[in-house]
Amino acid sequence: MRTKWIWLVSMAAMAALIVFGAAVACSSSEGTKCSSDDECEASEYCGNDGICHDRVVPDGGTDGGTDGDDGGGGTDEGPPPCARDIDCPADEVCQDAVCVAGEKTCQQDYNCDIATEFCDPEGGICKSRSALCEPCNRDLECPDPVQNDRCIVYPDGIKYCGQACGVRGCPAGYLCDRTTEYGEGPNPYQCRSNTDSCEGTFVCYSDDDCASNKVCNMTTGTCVIKCISDTNCAAGKKCHYTGHCGDPCDSDGDCSTYGSDLMCCLSPAQEWCDDNSTGRCRPDGCVLHSECLLDPPVANSYGYCDQRTHDCMTGCRTANNGIVEDCTSGYRCSCSGGEISCDEMDCCNDPGSGGCLCDPEFEDCSQVSVCDNGFCEKIPCHERGDVAIACARNQVCCGWPTEDGYPCPEQSEEGECYTAVEPVCASCAADAHEECDFTADGYGYGEKGVCLEDMDGNNYCHLGCRDSQDCPATWQCRFTWVQACDEQNPCEATATCDWIYRGFNDNNEVEEVEGCQCTSDADCPTDFNGFVSHCDPMQICDYTIEPPECHEGMVCKAAKACQCSNCCGELAGG
Repeated sequence: MRTKWIWLVSMAAMAALIVFGAAVACSSSEGTKCSSDDECEASEYCGNDGICHDRVVPDGGTDGGTDGDDGGGGTDEGPPPCARDIDCPADEVCQDAVCVAGEKTCQQDYNCDIATEFCDPEGGICKSRSALCEPCNRDLECPDPVQNDRCIVYPDGIKYCGQACGVRGCPAGYLCDRTTEYGEGPNPYQCRSNTDSCEGTFVCYSDDDCASNKVCNMTTGTCVIKCISDTNCAAGKKCHYTGHCGDPCDSDGDCSTYGSDLMCCLSPAQEWCDDNSTGRCRPDGCVLHSECLLDPPVANSYGYCDQRTHDCMTGCRTANNGIVEDCTSGYRCSCSGGEISCDEMDCCNDPGSGGCLCDPEFEDCSQVSVCDNGFCEKIPCHERGDVAIACARNQVCCGWPTEDGYPCPEQSEEGECYTAVEPVCASCAADAHEECDFTADGYGYGEKGVCLEDMDGNNYCHLGCRDSQDCPATWQCRFTWVQACDEQNPCEATATCDWIYRGFNDNNEVEEVEGCQCTSDADCPTDFNGFVSHCDPMQICDYTIEPPECHEGMVCKAAKACQCSNCCGELAGG
C-alpha cells in the first residue's frame, strides 16, 4: 500500500505539470517550487502551479486558488492571513495571523470593551481598534472616534488613524496638522507623524521636536524627561541645566553639544555656580525660579526667572492663582505687559516642584497664554470668596455685597476689608430696639436692628441682615425671637398655637413651650414688637422620650439680625 500511495501522488503531480505545463514554461516567476505548504515560508502557500505564492485573497476567493477555481483539486491553503482584525471579513477577527469567525457579537460599541474595541456594524462582532498611526478604513476603527479621532489619508494613499488635537497636544513624534478641520470643538485637527509617514516614525531630531518638559536623545531618536539632578543620570554623568545627561564639562566649548551661549561651571566662585554645579553646563543667567527668589518680596512679588532671556524679573507671570503664582497671598498678576504663548515662556514652577499652567504631555502649549512680566495687584475681598474667608474676625468687606447694607467708611477703599464700626455694636438701652433702626441710613437691607446684651453685660445694636454674608466675618445671621403663645396670648393672624419644645425642667418635671406654627408669612403678624414676623423653619423636639424625637416645623419668628455673643464686647474693648 505504501508504494501504491507514493505512485498515486506522483501521477497526480505529473497530471498537474501536463495541465499547467505551458504556464510554467512561460512564467518568469522565480518563486520557490513546492508540492505542499510545508515547503513554503509561513507567509506563503503552495499554489496549484507548484510555486510558493504570498498569501493574498484573489478576486474575493478564500482558498488560494486561481480565479474561478474552487480549489477542490489543489492543496488546501487555509484562511487568508491577517495582521489585525480589520484585515478580515466583517464577521471575522484575526487570531495568530489567521482570520477566524468572531465570537463576541454586538449591536453597539457599548456591547464591546469600548476602550479597545468597536462594533463592526456589518458583521455584528467586536473588533480591536487600530492605534495611532495604524491602518484603518473608517473613523470608528480608531482609538476614540467619540473624541474626534479620525481615519486620515497619508501621502502614500493609505489611511491611518490620527488623534484629535487643537487645545490638546500630540504625542512626541507627531505634529498637529492644522490644515484641515474635522468637525468642531476644542480639538478639530489631527495628529500626524512628523515624518509624514507611519512607516518607521522617528520621534525627534532635536529638542524642538519634544514637549517642553523633555529633551531629544539623539542616539535613539526618542524624547526623554529632562533630568533634574545628577542622580537622574548614569554613574559619572552630569545633569546639565538644559535637562541633558552627559559627561562633565571642562570648558565652555564642551557645552556646545547642549545648546548655544552656555558656560561651564568650573568653580563655585563663578556667578550662577555653586558647589553642586561644578562640571555642569548652564546659561550665563538664571535657570531656576528659586535663583530669583526675593526675600522679602518686592511690590508683593516673589520674583521669577524669565527663561527666554535668563534674567531675574520682579514682576509676575500668570494670573492663574494657585498653579503658577509669583505674587504673595491676596495678590494676583495683572497682565500689564500683555500675554505671551507658553511655548515662548516657561509656564511651570521649578523642575521637580510640580505645578504647570500647561502640561505639554496633553496640551498644545502654544494655545495657552500667560502674563508677560505683569505686576501684582491686590485681589478685592469680594472676589476672594465669602466674607469669613476674605476678611478677619469682626471685619466687613467694603463694597460687598454691592447693594446698600454696609456703606463703606470714607477712609476705606472698595475691595478692602475693614473692622466693623458704628452703627455696628452701637450702644443702646436695654430693650430700646428703636435705637438700633438704621435702615434710613442704608443699613440692614430693610431689616431693623435689635438691641441685645453681650457677654460683657452691656447692650449693643445688632444690624438687620438677609444671611451671614451680610454680617461681619464669623458672625451669624439669625432671628432673635420665636413668637410664643398660650390660652391668654393666642397666635395672631392664622398661625396655630402648638408645642415647639418638650423636655424636663430642673425638678425633672415635663414642661412644654408653645409657639405659633405656620405655613407661610401670611400666617404671621405684620407687627411683632415693632418687627415684621416671618414664617421660618425650626427643629421641633420632644426630649421626654428615648431616643429624643425631632422633626422640622415652621414657626413665626422676628428680628433677623447679625449676632455674635461676645463680638461687640471685643470691638468695644479694642
